[in-house]
Amino acid sequence: MCVIKLIDIEKYYKTGNVKALRGISLTITEGEYVYIKGPSGSGKSTLLHILGLLDVPTKGRYFFDGLDTKSLSKKQKSRLMRRHIGFVFQNFYLFPYLNVFKNVELPLSLIGMHPKDRKERTEYILNKVGLYEKRYRMPNELSGGETQRIAIARAVVKSPKLILADEPTGNLDSKTGIKITELLESFNKEGKTLVIITHNPTLAQRGERIISLLDGKIVKDTKNHKDI
Repeated sequence: MCVIKLIDIEKYYKTGNVKALRGISLTITEGEYVYIKGPSGSGKSTLLHILGLLDVPTKGRYFFDGLDTKSLSKKQKSRLMRRHIGFVFQNFYLFPYLNVFKNVELPLSLIGMHPKDRKERTEYILNKVGLYEKRYRMPNELSGGETQRIAIARAVVKSPKLILADEPTGNLDSKTGIKITELLESFNKEGKTLVIITHNPTLAQRGERIISLLDGKIVKDTKNHKDI
């Protein structure tokens, strides 16, 4: 099943007369493990924001799980994003005034899940990322690696169709970065579609598919035969 289908996507910014994306067309199917790589300014983050419904293209069509997103209202897009897309960012973006459990539980509250089910699901995910014992800690009491694991737990707790990660290991040392990458890969092995943005060509070699951007265009799209 096709989760993402982009047809001739272009993105312009009037400020500075910037053309961030130029005729992007691609299809990503359910369960794929994809890296989007390229140098700074190549359009990676702009593309990620469009995939995550955080931004809209200037031209072109974006179909998410068969739905033409252009035809959706802001409310419908927001509902789709809350239920089916999980985000992992380089800077974590945890709420500093909420403990670990509450940070991870929050997406389930936003989709209206029953409190009992929220508790069970949150505890399950915290166990999976290895931080159940620290569920009542505050974010500032965690290491960088632990904080990123909580951010991943929050992204996947609602069991989204698509996980989008923007440089998820960028603020971590190499050893911790590998552990975080392996954690994301574990969710892909469970059937989640995983798309990771990176400027690191070595990290991108872990993916099953590598899409290279340059100056807002796809310059290479290859299947990667490897053993992790």
